[in-house]
Amino acid sequence: GHDVKFFGATSGAYLEWDESADELEIRGGAATPGKLLLSTAETTVVDGNKLGQIDFQAPVDSAGTDAILVGASIYAEADNTFSSSVNATELVFATGASEAAAEKMRITSDGKVGIGTSAPASSLDVVGEVVLRRNAIRNSRLQSWVLGG
Repeated sequence: GHDVKFFGATSGAYLEWDESADELEIRGGAATPGKLLLSTAETTVVDGNKLGQIDFQAPVDSAGTDAILVGASIYAEADNTFSSSVNATELVFATGASEAAAEKMRITSDGKVGIGTSAPASSLDVVGEVVLRRNAIRNSRLQSWVLGG
């Protein structure tokens, strides 16, 4: 194996495969961060289209079957048909236990977070049990504090 390095036009910016570290580095220039772009060649983006995706997998695990499925994913999904004034996009987090990764959490284009729901109705929308331990929660409407046990 060998190290492979590609240089950009910006001083100090490069992409390098470091053979000894088994690592891919994307380094930005002095005033810019390293950046990875995942994109689609879809000419008409509609609600539900994926714009880019990162998958986590162990494809050569000797156990086979479930062990070689994608265990987790993070992807950007169009929240509406794109136009000259619309690019509403949601960020989806998917994990698996004994199956292919499935959605568990979503951040919508308007900033709502859904856990256990793909359509959060409020800033934080959790479907399922929520347990808080040794935390203080302030309810701004009641102007009071609730202490967890």
